[in-house]
Amino acid sequence: MYTVRGHTKVARRRLICNNLGAPKWLFIGFLAADKRLYTRDWLIQWKMQVDPICPLCEQVPETINHLFFKCKVSAEVWGRILWWQGLLRQPEEWQRELIWCTSKHNSKNSTDLLYRTTLVAANYYVWRERNQVVFQHKRSCGDAIVRLIIQAIFTRTTPTSKMQGKLAKLNW
Repeated sequence: MYTVRGHTKVARRRLICNNLGAPKWLFIGFLAADKRLYTRDWLIQWKMQVDPICPLCEQVPETINHLFFKCKVSAEVWGRILWWQGLLRQPEEWQRELIWCTSKHNSKNSTDLLYRTTLVAANYYVWRERNQVVFQHKRSCGDAIVRLIIQAIFTRTTPTSKMQGKLAKLNW
């Protein structure tokens, strides 16, 4: 059995490699998997004076775990993305989602490739939404974020891509 830290390295490698996501999606996915995104809990540990509350839901302190899967905005986005893929399950916390991703979706078939790509895309767009709220004071609804993610995934695939057949079956 892997240790948590060792399993994170394996999960990060499996999440980032063999992924059709945009480089910026993969970079945010890499930082999130390695727990190096500058969320507010990190900034507070560095003795910076910031409000610890999540800017998306404005209810709970912001951590990587909360921001990507427990926040009401990101949970709605990720839940709808899972439903769109035909995965009828509830979003887990970040560490469990990584473990689930590497244990269930680690092959190169189109379903697994789509799951890994949507995971990094959803993380990127939630992180982008968070930054828009913090720095530009702009807020989008969950539906708009889901549409952006699905549209971006469709545009990332080429007609010869493994995922093209899978995406043709999914109606967005």
